[in-house]
Amino acid sequence: NLVSEILDQPVSSETVELQYEYAYALQEDGMLEHALTAYQKIVDYDRNYRDALKYLNWCAAMEETISAKISDTIVGELPIGMVIAGRYELLELLGKGGMGVVYRAADRELNIAVALKILRPKLSYDPDFINMFKREVTLARMLSHPSIIKIYDLNRVGNMWFVSMEFLDGEEVKDVIIRDDKLSSERVHSIALQMLSALDHSHSRQLIHSDIKPQNIF
Repeated sequence: NLVSEILDQPVSSETVELQYEYAYALQEDGMLEHALTAYQKIVDYDRNYRDALKYLNWCAAMEETISAKISDTIVGELPIGMVIAGRYELLELLGKGGMGVVYRAADRELNIAVALKILRPKLSYDPDFINMFKREVTLARMLSHPSIIKIYDLNRVGNMWFVSMEFLDGEEVKDVIIRDDKLSSERVHSIALQMLSALDHSHSRQLIHSDIKPQNIF
């Protein structure tokens, strides 16, 4: 029929909307392998078309295996409003880093705001990295200090690994320095004491941070 003929054609300005609706329908029906292929065609045509890239990321995370081409495309960013594991509703993108993407999310079970760090897909497919990450999260959960962020849980859906942690409402010291240029000695003293107290607690449990820098101090 006419719809099938359009879907078999390369994506164009005339067909992209229909292709997108088709991909979304496949996703909703759980046909993720086919949805991946459909979203990939759209992303190849226009990487910024609606939420095609984000839904591509989601479908890829749910699949146990993905093609090399798709692996090179996906970055881990997901649509705002999506619910992870039937529990965490994504509310706001907080930032992106080398390891993953961080969101402010609503934990529907505990009724609290959390920071949800979703690992980049390429890392989720690396068993050695996942084992190392599990060990680090397990060790971090042993720490209990007012100046150390609380880690709640490490989990996965499909092949997407994520960690939920305490949501901090504030800003990185790096951003404070950039904005305020020069901090007062009293403020530097206050920040330093809190940081050193946290490190002392961590070191007393044989845990070394190894990456202390302004953007890792909140």
